[in-house]
Amino acid sequence: MGTEVSACNSVGFVEVLRDDAAAGWQRLEHALLLARERDEVAVAARTYANLASLAVVHRRFDTLREVCAEGLACTEAHDLDRSTAVLRIRLAAGDIEQGRWAAAREALLRLRRDIDLAPLQDEQSRHLLAKIDLREGSDGRGASQQRVSHVS
Repeated sequence: MGTEVSACNSVGFVEVLRDDAAAGWQRLEHALLLARERDEVAVAARTYANLASLAVVHRRFDTLREVCAEGLACTEAHDLDRSTAVLRIRLAAGDIEQGRWAAAREALLRLRRDIDLAPLQDEQSRHLLAKIDLREGSDGRGASQQRVSHVS
């Protein structure tokens, strides 16, 4: 990854996380632009993930949907399953925060069925499913505890 892209991505992330600063959002957008111009797909995927994560943190749900739509087009076109999973998990988190529990549950279960998740992604998706269970009045041990077998 180029030093400039990495710096914009890292500094922008911290600025937005700390203060929701406009300059930080601009740095992240600049990092994304540079990564796309240089055809650095993995770097672009990381920047999309940062933008999506921050959109959830700061409850910018329109931004979340826009970033994830663009990011998913990129990650899915390049078969970056782990990056795709991150974006789908962030979308589900946004749906949960907006009370769209059924949509979030369906998306998370589909994700768990379709992609071989890394351990952290597996835990995040189970955590979000448990959160839905609890908000719906169950004990949080329903769908979140299901193991999914993947078809090769």
